[in-house]
Amino acid sequence: MDHMAHDVIAYITAHPEMAILVIGVTAFAESFAFVSFVVPGFSILVAAGGLVQHGLIEPYGAITAAFVGAVLGD
Repeated sequence: MDHMAHDVIAYITAHPEMAILVIGVTAFAESFAFVSFVVPGFSILVAAGGLVQHGLIEPYGAITAAFVGAVLGD
């Protein structure tokens, strides 16, 4: 699973314009029943937070995408 998280983080770093979508889908998968066993959502979301800190991702869009994804997943 670490390999999957590494690939997703590399994709977000290479394509920051797609980061909001990836964060939303990751939050959705992390909060959806039984999918969270397969998707390393925590690692991806923490790494996305690091990319927000470095200025690669816009913070309010990332927060909104994570919130909407988590609400829809529950």
